[in-house]
Amino acid sequence: MFLLAGIASLSGCATGRDLDRSTPAFSSIVPVIARPIAQLAGAMTLRNGYLAGRDDISAVLQRELRPFDVVLLSAPYKGTSLFIPGHFSHAGIWLGDMDDWRGVGIDPRLRSALVDRKGFFHADRDGVRFSDIDEILDADHVTVARLSTNVRLVDAADKINAMSVRSYDFNFDGKDNSELLCTELVLEFLGMDPVATTGILGRSFVTPDQLFQTLLMNGAYRITIADDIQSGPSARIPMNQRQQEIKTARNS
Repeated sequence: MFLLAGIASLSGCATGRDLDRSTPAFSSIVPVIARPIAQLAGAMTLRNGYLAGRDDISAVLQRELRPFDVVLLSAPYKGTSLFIPGHFSHAGIWLGDMDDWRGVGIDPRLRSALVDRKGFFHADRDGVRFSDIDEILDADHVTVARLSTNVRLVDAADKINAMSVRSYDFNFDGKDNSELLCTELVLEFLGMDPVATTGILGRSFVTPDQLFQTLLMNGAYRITIADDIQSGPSARIPMNQRQQEIKTARNS
């Protein structure tokens, strides 16, 4: 979550290269302030997500998802979303299940998560962790971005092992990946540089919307899972609309 990003418009957006800078001001103070705010905001929920408890949507999502799909969530009824500019409020990587990893030597933590069907790898105020499909569906809108490039399972396992022991980045410092925001986790896993960043208080970090732009610019194909009122249980975005999204991302 990006609890400082609510006033990010004061400093606007920058290119991904702006992550290369000196240590941000107030680095020792911001985590002290942000951590309790994050815990409080995370406990605030106005209602349940429209997709929560929808077995039909769960079945569609489990059928659609492939290992290393990027999952982006919109949950405007949660307290944390009040501080995050844009449509999406969270993102993570879908890792699949044990059948997808057979024959690959994996860390016990990853193995345990896959056995327990917790294939959603993400970072939030509780740290870097694995969650099940129900946590994805605690949302109003889920978008799945799929890249055409292949990720080697052995390489993916090494990256997951390295990232799974890190903490959440309450300092909101996109330069230092010793701790991770949800978008930093996805970008590091995929080995991508962001097409844009949000800057505030000397920091540059990537919002979930900017992550989505980055994925589109790298040729991601988008699948939308929405509630019935919006676009039905599963709706694929037509190619001409996807091209328009890419054009919009390039011009932003």
